[in-house]
Amino acid sequence: MKDKDSLREAMKYSDVVYNLTGSHLESKNFSFTDIHATAAESVAEVASELGVKRLIQMSCVSADASSPSKFLQSRADGEQRVRAAFPDATIVRTSDVFGPEDRLFRKWQMRKMLPGGIPIANKDAVKWPVYSHDVGRGLANLVEDPHAVGNTYEFVGPEAWRLENLLKYMLRVTKEEVNVYELNQKYFQMLAGLIEKYPLHEPFLNKDEVIRESLSDVLEGHPGLIDVEVEPTPLGKVAISFLRTYRRHAVFDDVITTAELRGAV
Repeated sequence: MKDKDSLREAMKYSDVVYNLTGSHLESKNFSFTDIHATAAESVAEVASELGVKRLIQMSCVSADASSPSKFLQSRADGEQRVRAAFPDATIVRTSDVFGPEDRLFRKWQMRKMLPGGIPIANKDAVKWPVYSHDVGRGLANLVEDPHAVGNTYEFVGPEAWRLENLLKYMLRVTKEEVNVYELNQKYFQMLAGLIEKYPLHEPFLNKDEVIRESLSDVLEGHPGLIDVEVEPTPLGKVAISFLRTYRRHAVFDDVITTAELRGAV
């Protein structure tokens, strides 16, 4: 992404370019600004230079230059830079994405190894998680939609969830009895810093993520999935299909009732 010649080579025969690059954590080589702003600007500049007809830039809900989260700041910065370089770009803001092999539920499952259960940053934060298949279909449909040129979209799910309820719902589907508790921000940041610095593998928690988790999703009323002919899928309709993998062997095939699948918003 730092080499424009490589970008030119990759895009030189393209009519449509999707920029889906992003990261939930920074590294020694790439900051959030490098990934979400500088790289996005480079893609937009090269797309404009090559005469690409459509550019679709992925972002996220709550992107805000004044956010306490560096991740969300960088997303807002990236949107502005892309708009400046490619005014007809379509910006797509998604909420947290769920589905097979998602990171949303996997990170909470990994937190179970921590003492005391699963810590969360703010039990009352409101989230609008969206199904990965819906996002994919929406992105595909944007290409054929002339109204999408130069527009911003918000791809979110049909249900608003309190964070605590979302975690308890996951545990109900996976048939696990695990404590979910709100951890003081100061101590949560210290814990996240240690995991970020000394990970056993890919860090499942970092300091900026603690900030993001504590914030409610902010929707600005932009067009959504319905506007690109995609009916948003409720979590309860598909949850068992990908959450079953976290069940213990003894209860793996247990039937789950319709009432249990119904989400508590």
